[in-house]
Amino acid sequence: MVPGVDNAEPFKNIALIGEHPLFDKWQQAAQRAELTLTQTPAANTELCLLAPGEDASASPSQAMTVALQTLTESPPTTPLSLVLAERGPFHELVNHSASATDQQRVALTLKGLRANVVVTQSHGVLNTLYNATEQASANDVQSALEQASLTLVQQGACYRESDIDLLAVEALGYPRHLGGPHRQATLSSTHETTPSKDAHS
Repeated sequence: MVPGVDNAEPFKNIALIGEHPLFDKWQQAAQRAELTLTQTPAANTELCLLAPGEDASASPSQAMTVALQTLTESPPTTPLSLVLAERGPFHELVNHSASATDQQRVALTLKGLRANVVVTQSHGVLNTLYNATEQASANDVQSALEQASLTLVQQGACYRESDIDLLAVEALGYPRHLGGPHRQATLSSTHETTPSKDAHS
């Protein structure tokens, strides 16, 4: 969850704009979570979730807007985006311009809808890691992910560095037994600065 945010409550009235398989799952979970989902915004709509390709102008001014985004799409102009992993249980809720409280409220709402989300900010972790793998040769994918993870930390893209490793392992197939690209990059830099210890290992 978002650090430093206490006592946030999920949004209760949510509009699902467009069509997406996740929307069907969320409809089933909404009643149990006491959340109201509609297919069109209303005067009491607090949160709009946009399917990929839907226009943010469909969202009323009083509502927080989150655009669902595939890995191959450019980041949307909405305050928040939900980057959809192509595999694994975790998606990424990226904060582009929303308050920390609003991001936390959206995260709690999605949790109520049985969606597993990792919260990040500004530069999306999944998009950055995915682009790194696309630009690397097959033999250099792990190295590219490790370098990208260091860049993400420098950019302040994540609240917790371990989230980079979680997303890389679960969504992008980084070898689980290695712990994650940021863990490996950190271990490598530690070994480089302490060669005497490395020689005895």
